[in-house]
Parts: sequence; structure tokens; C-alpha cells
Amino acid sequence: MQAPLRSVVSIVLFATVAGLHTAAGDGPLVGPGEDNFDRALGTISDADRTLNYELFLPPGHEDSDPLPLVVYLHGSTDGLPSQQSRLNDTMRGLVHSTQRDNRFRIPSNSALAAQFDQQFASYLLVPKIPVLRGWFEHRDLVRQLIIDIALEYSYDPRRVYLTGFSDGGFATIDMIEDYPGLFAAGVPIAGGGPVESTDIDALAKVPLWFFHGTDDFSVDPRFSIDIYNAIIEAGGDARLSTPFGNHNSGYQAAFRDRPNTFYPWLFSQALPIPEPSTAVLSTVAAVLMMIRPRR
Repeated sequence: MQAPLRSVVSIVLFATVAGLHTAAGDGPLVGPGEDNFDRALGTISDADRTLNYELFLPPGHEDSDPLPLVVYLHGSTDGLPSQQSRLNDTMRGLVHSTQRDNRFRIPSNSALAAQFDQQFASYLLVPKIPVLRGWFEHRDLVRQLIIDIALEYSYDPRRVYLTGFSDGGFATIDMIEDYPGLFAAGVPIAGGGPVESTDIDALAKVPLWFFHGTDDFSVDPRFSIDIYNAIIEAGGDARLSTPFGNHNSGYQAAFRDRPNTFYPWLFSQALPIPEPSTAVLSTVAAVLMMIRPRR
């Protein structure tokens, strides 16, 4: 998607999304230092931009085999400190389900719950951008952040998943286009983009699940529907869910309403194991990028 249109969408959402937001649901997810979830907080910068971030650390991650990494890109105003409650609401089900907390899963049987915890525990990275500064100009920093945190936390590089809501849904499409081979799957929510300025062939190589409310008056559902149709026509692997509701219904449907279908699909995706010669080159390239000094 081209940057000028994205800027227009961000401005529109700044004016309209707050009116659609309902109060955050009950639960312990409050904010850094105010709930029981283990987080690492940090900042990454280059010469012109700065990103704050939260990295959720699932219980037992120190002793686990490499876990997946989920990257969540928030809506246009949700990175502000004053919008922490709204940010929490948009990603509430995602946090609970990846941090081994039994809140949004269906099975009450203890054996099934333990299996859910084991299969879907993952690191959850939540970068935060300044208001009205779109993801388009921060996507390189997000990519560098994904690389940098591997220096301290052992996540599975074949199972990095990208999802985003609203402005973050547009950015999900952009980053999958721009960084082939980085993400094993993508979940654009209430985002998408215009087909005519989107690299459909690039998207067709990555499993995608689109979520968009039928009565979303902030972002036209056609932004998701048209790209989905184009991907299917190109032979890609894509799904589309259009829950009845407004701008917020997409993240509710994805993260909360269908834990026994969405999470198994997401965490079953993985990048192919590279050929030995390719794997060596990829490892060398990754190490060089990790030790590259920040400006």
C-alpha cells in the first residue's frame, strides 16, 4: 500500500476509532508493572525514529525449546501511554492465549488445557509508534527489533508470525511484501490495502488469515476482501472471516471467539527448512545483521 493513502487512513482512524471503542473487558491484563504477565520493556532507535516495545515472556520460556514469536502491530493511536487500556483490549485474547493463561480457550478439561498451553505458548512482541506516525516509516525498525531480540531470547526463526489491527493490519500486508522469508504467517485485521498497489505474488507465498467486520465504517472491508480474492486467484493460501460487527469485531473474532480454530492454524505454520548451503548463508547473514551497529 502506498504511504499517502495510509496516512489518510491513520488520520481518519484517529478521529473515529475512539468512538467505536468499548471499555476493556474484565481480566488481569492492565499494563506494564500492573499485572502478573512477565514483560521486557525496551526501546530501539535509528537516526530519525524511536520505537518503544513490550515483549511478553511466557512462563517457563527459559527452560523451553525455542518458542514461536508473534509480532502484534497496534492501531494508529493505540501506542500512546494514555491508550494502554485500549491497546490491552485489542490484544487481550492474544496475550492470554500465548502466555499460558486459561481465559479464552474453550476446553475446561485439565489435560486439554495443558496441551493448549504447551502448543500455543510464545513470545509476544508489541512495538509502539507515536500517534499519527505510521508503520510504513517504522517497518525497518520493527524488522531490526525482531532480529535484535534473538540475541537475548531463543525464539524459533521458522515460526515468526505477524498480525496487526487497523493501521497495523495495513502494515501487516506491507511488511510481508517487503520482507520475504521473515514471517511464517500473517493475520491482517481490519486492514488490508488496495489491490492495484499490492504485490499479490509476494502475499501468495505466505499463509494469511484476514479478519474484517461486516459493518466497519472506519476501514472499508473491501480492503481485505479484494486482496483475499486476488491471493486466491493467484493460487495462494488465504482465509477470510467477516464477523458481523464494527471496526473492533475483527480482533474479537480472531483472538477471543475461536481459540480452537485460530490458534491451531496460526501455530501450525512454519517456514520450510532451508537446504544446507542456504542455511549456512542465512546464518552468516543473520549474524552480520545482529552485530551491525545501530545508528
